[in-house]
Amino acid sequence: MASDIESRQIVQRLPDQFSVAAESIAGSDDLITEILQLLPAKSLMRFKSVSKRWLSLISDHHFSLLWQQHRNPNSQVSGLFSRMDCLPQSEFEFIPLDGAGGEDESFSRFPDFGNCGDIINTNIIGSCKGLFLCCSIGLYDDFPKCKSKYHVYNPTTKQFATLPWLCDTDFIDGMNLAFDPSKSPYYKVVSLHRRRDQFYQIELYSSENGSWRPSGDPFEAPSGVNFSNGVFCNGAINWLCSSSKTSLCFDVDQEQLRTIPSPPKQSPINRVYRHFGESQGHLHLIEYNGYFCVIIKVYEMERDCSKWFLKDRIQLRTADLAFQDMLVLTNLSINKFGFSVLCLIRKEIEEDSVLVLYVSGNIISYNFRDNTSKKLCDVGQQPGYLPSLQRFGHLYVHQYIETLFHV
Repeated sequence: MASDIESRQIVQRLPDQFSVAAESIAGSDDLITEILQLLPAKSLMRFKSVSKRWLSLISDHHFSLLWQQHRNPNSQVSGLFSRMDCLPQSEFEFIPLDGAGGEDESFSRFPDFGNCGDIINTNIIGSCKGLFLCCSIGLYDDFPKCKSKYHVYNPTTKQFATLPWLCDTDFIDGMNLAFDPSKSPYYKVVSLHRRRDQFYQIELYSSENGSWRPSGDPFEAPSGVNFSNGVFCNGAINWLCSSSKTSLCFDVDQEQLRTIPSPPKQSPINRVYRHFGESQGHLHLIEYNGYFCVIIKVYEMERDCSKWFLKDRIQLRTADLAFQDMLVLTNLSINKFGFSVLCLIRKEIEEDSVLVLYVSGNIISYNFRDNTSKKLCDVGQQPGYLPSLQRFGHLYVHQYIETLFHV
């Protein structure tokens, strides 16, 4: 047993030992990085102001990748951003997929993107691995002939980058964001517009060099290609064609345009494509018809893009337990029930995958494997909502994934 004198000596030495240990940790970038990558994004944003060194560490591309691999290795979607007609410009509804709150109102409010001029509106064009491509419409002092500006925005870090002006930006047929942090910390934006000779031209922007350039030669496209609804999946932008057996895709890295099969036409009468999207590296298309007996078909593209196949066929009847659960969750009677498929969210365990539905003013998460439903939020009745025609005004959702990557 230590004597009193020895005990006092030990106590006196403790502060120095702690100080040495603290200095040792503070002097090691590797140790600090290991500690910081355990923290949530909100804490990291605050810790950027601790010192220039911490700011440099947290802002580094390598740290962003380490943090992503530790916190969310499979890039699971944590929420959705939705734009409702009733919201003012630059404001969106954030919908956590766990049904809980936790984000303040400012999280749903996008920045004004540093514009000089009168802003009429701001829209989300699309999202990709946590980054959002946005378009602000207005009258600008710096671009007097331009009515639209495009920006890439990270809601996690609140950082944004305004893209350089692209000629004829008011006549763009499609604009898509391509970002895969597992391959590169840089993102690309693919713009497509039709020239006066009716040929299409692809322009490519890279955040690595910060400029636009033409990609490939002008080309003809089949009539009916929806260039305004492109989906980035497995390194390529995909565009569907409703009137041809072939659709188009553009390999972003190889800069090659090629054809892919269009979805099969099995029931052209009353057939409506309700959602075309990507989740966990799977390209899928959802169609449905009916009212009191709703049939939802989920098509998926083969990994080699050789064909579409029917992944799931979901049938909802008014007498089904899942259907009745939705009525209870939304406090509706059957004559007021109407819905729209917003997106499909795949989970690490396939049985946990869900359809996100808009049900008469409510956002519902529906697990079609076990027929369970969960109310995510109440967004109110949207303008133009007509249950008998299953029309739901302008309601779109964009997947949100936490990421620290720079824009």
